[in-house]
Amino acid sequence: FYRNIGDSTIRSLHLKIARTLESFHKNSIDAVLYDLAYHYIKSGDAEKSLAYALPAGLRAMEHYANDEALRYLNIAAALLDGGPDAGAETLLLCRQKIGEINLRIGRNDEGIAIFNHILTMPMDDSRRAEIYTQLCLAFFNKGAWKECEENARVGLALLGENLPVKNPRFALSLAREIIVHIIRNIIPFRGKAREGGADTENIRRIIWFYLRLNYAYLLGNNKITYFIRSTLRMLHLSESRLGPSRELGMTLAG
Repeated sequence: FYRNIGDSTIRSLHLKIARTLESFHKNSIDAVLYDLAYHYIKSGDAEKSLAYALPAGLRAMEHYANDEALRYLNIAAALLDGGPDAGAETLLLCRQKIGEINLRIGRNDEGIAIFNHILTMPMDDSRRAEIYTQLCLAFFNKGAWKECEENARVGLALLGENLPVKNPRFALSLAREIIVHIIRNIIPFRGKAREGGADTENIRRIIWFYLRLNYAYLLGNNKITYFIRSTLRMLHLSESRLGPSRELGMTLAG
């Protein structure tokens, strides 16, 4: 059938199908989200394509339909690229999710390239730290322990956390964490569980950086003293800044 009609007619048919679906399911768009994305993309309607390709990609990602997610998110990113500044945040989100999917499916080099490109885009320090979290994970996946540590160091600095990697600063930091740990064992202290907020989320990000570093220190670098310092730092942050929490549980579990 397609062979006997022109491209403009095909686009028109897809547009009619999309509009019919949209009208018929106006109160249940989620049920036909993928169909709407598909038909609007085929119709060439850029505005509607973007409106449905992005949520379709995010939903596919949630359901681990990685190829489908990449297809829709790449289409959304292409539609946003070079567009008005108002779409910059959405473009950043698209590229970040594309990078995350690449790491999920083992394409670490592709993910690293995407995240390094994202770092050229304007964003606040908290968001930039998220990107360094992904870079830290990517290099961890590759077994590139030095690069994993370096990206963690930069990301932690953006969150206001110093990661000493050389003596004498490392030795001083390790001594401090040991002293704090001894004092807290003599005088028990537990922080209260805190509600969500920018500061709380940043502490959680810091702890996740340290968690990834711990694996790198044990599996690749054999830096036992660095592992001890990192674990103690995680424990002290969890106890004093978060209180009873998932992060404290993970730290105590080792």
